[in-house]
Formats: sequence, C-alpha cells, structure tokens
Amino acid sequence: MASNSISIILPSLIDVRNNKIIAKENNRVEFKTAFSMGSKYKYAKILASFANNKGGLLIFGVDENTGTIIGLKNEKFDKLDPADFTQLLNECFDPELIWDQKIENIDENTRVGIINVEECEDKPIICKKNAIGLIEGEIYYRYSGQTKRIRFSEISRIIQLEKQKLVNLFFEKVNEIKSIGIRDSLIIDTKLNEIQGKNQKILIDKNVLSELKLIENGKFVEHDGLPTLKLIGELNPIDVVTRIQVKNLKAFDIVTAFLKQEIPLGIEPIEYILQIGNESSQNFPIYYFIKESGITIDEIRELVIKSLPGNHYKSKLIKRLIGPDNKFFISKININSQASKKRKIYLESAIKESFNIDILENEKDIQYLLEGLTNISKEDITTKKDIIFPILHEIYKKNYRKSIASAFRNLICLFDIYLYKN
Repeated sequence: MASNSISIILPSLIDVRNNKIIAKENNRVEFKTAFSMGSKYKYAKILASFANNKGGLLIFGVDENTGTIIGLKNEKFDKLDPADFTQLLNECFDPELIWDQKIENIDENTRVGIINVEECEDKPIICKKNAIGLIEGEIYYRYSGQTKRIRFSEISRIIQLEKQKLVNLFFEKVNEIKSIGIRDSLIIDTKLNEIQGKNQKILIDKNVLSELKLIENGKFVEHDGLPTLKLIGELNPIDVVTRIQVKNLKAFDIVTAFLKQEIPLGIEPIEYILQIGNESSQNFPIYYFIKESGITIDEIRELVIKSLPGNHYKSKLIKRLIGPDNKFFISKININSQASKKRKIYLESAIKESFNIDILENEKDIQYLLEGLTNISKEDITTKKDIIFPILHEIYKKNYRKSIASAFRNLICLFDIYLYKN
C-alpha cells in the first residue's frame, strides 16, 4: 500500500544527526522547499510522471539544492484537502492516480510533508487538460531527478508490457479451457449475449429460472425492457441443479446492491467480491458482502487468489483484505474556506429526513455533499443509514459522473468500513 512505501523509503533517506536527506533527487524522489497550492499543476505533473515509472515521493520541507531538511514553515500542507486534490488529478490525468499524504515528524520542531503516489497498473497515464505546465495528450515520465515528456524507448517498453499482459491473459484463458476440456467448455459472448458451444446442457438454478423470460425459436414478440433468452430445444427440469450466473456483474451492480442493502435472488455475495477483484479500482464496498457471505476474510482471500489467477488487479483487493484499509479520507469541514462551509451545510441538511436532492444544482454541489458526509461518525451512520443511503442511491442513478466518482467511492467505502468491518 502507499503508506508502506513511505515507511520503507523515507528512513533510508534521512541522516538524522546532520538533519539532511542522504539521497539526491532521483526517479522516485523529488524535494520541494515549501508547499503552495499555486504550484498544484506542477505537483500533479510530477506525480503523474512518478506513476508512469515506479511510483515515488514528493517531499516538502527540504532544501532543493542542498538536501537540508528545513521543515514546513506554515500549515499550508496541513490544509491540503485530499478530496480537492484528487479531483484536480482526475481533471488533469487519466487513468486515476492512487496517492496519499502524510506529515512526518523529524524531531520535536521539524516536520516534512509527503505525497506518495503508487505505480500505475494501467499505463500510460495521459494528460487530458491544458493548464500551467500541462499539455493535453502528453505523457510525462520520471527520469533521474527530472520530470520530462516521455521518450520513445520508455513508451515503447510500456506498450510492450501492456501487450504482454494481454498475451498472458489469453494463455490463462486457454489453460482454463484446457483444464475443463475443450468439448466440455462453453464461451459466453457478453457483447452478443450468446453462449457458444455444441450440444451441451446448461443447468440453471430454479431460483434464477423464475426470473427469466424464455421464448421459443420463431415465436418472438418484442417488448422493450424484458430480459429474454432464446430457447432452442427443450427445457427439461431435473432434481439437482448447478447455478449459472446469467448476468455479468459490473461496478454498477456492486454499488447498487450496497446502497439498497439487498443482494438479488440468484447471486451469491462472494460473486460481488470476486468482481471487485476484476475492477481496475478497488474502491468498492467489500465488508457488506463479506458479512452477507458468512465466510471469513482469510477464506475469501484464499478464494480470490485461486479464482482470479494471473489477474493483476486482485493484488489491490488482497491488500485491502489483509491490511488496515485506512486509505479512505475525511474531508475537512472545520477550516475557514468556502468549500469547508458548504460541506458542513450539506452534511447538516442530509441527515434530516426532509432532505431533497433537487437543491443540488450542479456537480460541485454534489461533490460538497459527498465530502461533507465523510464527517458522519460511526455511531451516526448506523442510525442515519436509512436516510442517507436512499439519497446516495438517487445520486448514483441520476447524477453520477466521472467528476464525482472518486468522492462517491471514497464515501461508500468509509460507510462500509464503519458499518460492517469486524
């Protein structure tokens, strides 16, 4: 996890006796004398370049020329709002950067601020906005002590690695078919909604069957919105069935099940957890589904390892299952800023039963509401869940946009931890 990177790398950099950083700036570390939001785009560019390489640390309170630790001279870094900075990064770059922040006490009077960013698993991260020092379409890469536009050799290597991931995935699927047996395997085409195979029988759980609309070949009358399967041959009931998942779970299904606190008939809770392991972002509720499954975290971890072989996303899910899971943040409402005041207003309004989401005029208002709700205590969310979850579900159905995605996922993960972890 990101915090582990800080705890491992930082001690090796500091010479406590001389109050200096031992290492020079390199492809994983950059120093800044002070923190200022006026340089936010410069910081974003550096973090993106780190993520396109091996990840890295941006350390504030260190003389850039001598490496001397001078410490933070004001509270500007303390006031850095994770929600606002995440939104800035998402506006400037895609895919999403995974980062965290920390203040490290060097001694009683000296502190340094640290922003740590993880290596991106879906490279390259591309700039999508023209801003100060940023050019839309550019890819930034961290070289030794410098952030530069990526060179041919590095982008070529990234492309080759991404191709290799696809090749590995292909052979993984081939090996799965081989282990099952070619004649016994079926292929489900999720684009055409077809199952390809010859003469095999498909067994469907009777609970799932009751939800399906079946039509016979040649007897089709179209009605919008009705889920149907085309029946070729005969439907024969048997005593023992093996359930087949008719619907591929998506991110939408995971969030909806959590907010409605309801798992549809015919889908097992463990399937949601395994699907989270397939998502590029692991910022989804997991403890609700663990509770509903009745399986221990250790058992689920083993199941994830066995069920998702070769999937490079699953490592993030496993880290959440075995770690402290403390990456989700609470937005500030106690500082003197316009954003902080609005978060507090929306927080106080949302916990009342009379709250109407129509007062949210734009995406920024929704962002303030989501950030404000992170300040609800564990005790209050338990009693206010039936008020707040329908509000979030309504926002998710009608107003969900990429600009609020990070804040939305952060909030529901916090609620999931408060309500269901341990």
